[in-house]
Amino acid sequence: MNKISVAKTKLKLENESVIVIKGYDEMADWMVQNIKKEDEVILQGKINTKMEVEVKWMKR
Repeated sequence: MNKISVAKTKLKLENESVIVIKGYDEMADWMVQNIKKEDEVILQGKINTKMEVEVKWMKR
């Protein structure tokens, strides 16, 4: 599967730690259109080899 579009940002957790999240294709488009600074989100994903979370599902 070729990944065409990518959205990558930092997410601050409730415990004040910061993680990098990344979405591909339709998820990337959704993230860019719907997620704004200070939004609270719920997400499901997996950690890749660069210790970034690849987002599979997300909602505000």
